[in-house]
Amino acid sequence: MESITVLPDQSEILHYENPAFPLFLIRSALSNYSEKRVLCHWHKEMEFFYVEKGRPAYFVNGNIVQLNEGDIIFINSKTLHYGFSPDGEDSVYVCLVFMPSLLSPNSFIKSSYLDPLTTEENLPYIVLPKQRSPLMKNELMTMLSLDEEKKPISPLLLLSHLYSFWANFLSLRGQVKTLTMPSTGQTLLLKKMLTFLYSHYQEKISVENIASAALIGSSYAIHLFHDYLHSSPIVYLNAFRIEKATDLLKESEMNMSEIASNVGLDSPSYFSELFRRSKGCSPRAYQKKVQQNEM
Repeated sequence: MESITVLPDQSEILHYENPAFPLFLIRSALSNYSEKRVLCHWHKEMEFFYVEKGRPAYFVNGNIVQLNEGDIIFINSKTLHYGFSPDGEDSVYVCLVFMPSLLSPNSFIKSSYLDPLTTEENLPYIVLPKQRSPLMKNELMTMLSLDEEKKPISPLLLLSHLYSFWANFLSLRGQVKTLTMPSTGQTLLLKKMLTFLYSHYQEKISVENIASAALIGSSYAIHLFHDYLHSSPIVYLNAFRIEKATDLLKESEMNMSEIASNVGLDSPSYFSELFRRSKGCSPRAYQKKVQQNEM
């Protein structure tokens, strides 16, 4: 899953390694992100986030959810969310993202076991504490191993374990406290601004441009970014540009000036400064490190 396409309804299309099998699994750490904070996002897929180590927090539609080691959080479709470190400490996690269509071979399965959740827009998340979800954890780790093996039959085996994982989740849903919470007007405004930012980051854009996307003033836009994302619009824009630059450094043959220009930063020296501030090394050093790890 490498890139994002924004749709007119402000949701995102995630592009998978195999588009015919829309499932993504990764073990990662918050330290891979600037300030140990994942960029805010939303998508049609359902997401599960398992805390393997640490005590991260999750932003979900304006609410902050504190997680403990061993917890699993379910994020419903089209929900605004991101994970972050509330205390500066690192966390290791396993993230599972998949399209609901993978689990709907016929109308009965879809209407009985998927629609009750995917159509419930006022149910943005469910937290499954460590003591209640050992079977889900086991299935998740099995799927991670299968996905890493990349065998010809891995998708078939992954799907069988995904069914078991989902069945365990549904059986636990009634045993844990859930919170119904409609999207607020502020989160909808934030989605519109982020949609504009993600679509136009390669251009020269200002706070006024970002605010105009939601038909609000610049001062209110700044307030929403600080309140929900703990960042200013321009700082957040540049953080997104740096994340897109890391993809180009891994995959393209462009030089540093071309990469800087491609992500909306005309000054290579400013690009290098922002990159070093975010990643702790220069773009060239980052590229060399990535290439060495792939050899």
